[in-house]
Amino acid sequence: MQQLQVQMFSQQTAEQPYGDPWISSYLYDAEKCEVCFRTRFQTDSPARLSPCSHCRLAWWCSPECGKDFSKFHSKKHCEELQIIASVDRLEVDYAIDRKSFRHLMVRTDEPRTIYMPLSSIKGWSDYCEKVFPEFDYATSFTAQTIKTYHPDPTSAVRLLTMEASCFPLSVIAAMEDVITNISTRNRLCIHVVGAASRELQGKGMLEELLHFLPKLRVARIFFAGPEAEDHQDTGKNLACERCIPKGRSRTCSYYEGTYHDFARTKEALDNRPDLIVGLNTGMSEIQSDSWMKTLRVIQDMDIPALFTAYTKKEGESEIALMTRMGFGIRKGLELNKWKGVVLKTNNYWNTDKDGPIASYNSYYRYIVQGRA
Repeated sequence: MQQLQVQMFSQQTAEQPYGDPWISSYLYDAEKCEVCFRTRFQTDSPARLSPCSHCRLAWWCSPECGKDFSKFHSKKHCEELQIIASVDRLEVDYAIDRKSFRHLMVRTDEPRTIYMPLSSIKGWSDYCEKVFPEFDYATSFTAQTIKTYHPDPTSAVRLLTMEASCFPLSVIAAMEDVITNISTRNRLCIHVVGAASRELQGKGMLEELLHFLPKLRVARIFFAGPEAEDHQDTGKNLACERCIPKGRSRTCSYYEGTYHDFARTKEALDNRPDLIVGLNTGMSEIQSDSWMKTLRVIQDMDIPALFTAYTKKEGESEIALMTRMGFGIRKGLELNKWKGVVLKTNNYWNTDKDGPIASYNSYYRYIVQGRA
């Protein structure tokens, strides 16, 4: 049943450029049976789904599925769903309090004066100690400014801060892998392919490029994707109040369409990227003509391209696709040190014959360039 559901939705999403976000949203977020994926409206009775007695965030639809429910909803999964609910609650309270749908973002306060290779940082705890020592204070202070009845808002803010930092840190780590003089570069150009709401709402965190790389003066980021409609901040200097007086700048531009179309524009040709970034694209699940055209353009450009995936299985499928296309593999599939910290739930790839598959924002990463 699960394989049939996946095949049915994959066929529908493949008809749209980079997949249909509305169908994908339904598939990812619908309240459904953890075992067979039936939604409430696909059962004999709309009230038939039975919730987990602990988290009430996972369901089964029948006695048959109830017998296998624990295989797909373990104790660990139950605890992680409760963390997700906690984070989601704070995000809603934050949006209501700020009257904005922008994601909560807490950035480092001061630009670094000495370059510290991100590769020398062991993980999030080490990062907070060596790069962001104000982390505890900043997240605690931010939590106090949000009108919420959340029982532990500080913990939720810390998780959201690390989740938002996944974007810039994954990009910086990739640049360290493929740009030999990254520590002395004064200009960088990045193209984000398949840009969707996550990347667009998290673009403010790319200020960390200026804060982490002391010699960087100009950071130009181009977002291309069906959801990347033009914004009022196009071309404006979005750098922080500490960077602007020092003559530093961070600008964003947007192209609402596919990357292979954007790549032919004068703007793209005039701003050849140092790195192409595609986060959690799901291309192996969709493999639409649009994605294939985009990948061919990226291959012809012979520019390093970072891709991330929600799961190891998804990443393996993408690497296999890239290999069939003859891409050069600069960095093989590996666990992303700077992955998100909040489990992604209700994704159609989160189970296989062996049970639940862990799924996180940019959980795995790999880098390709040109032809093998």
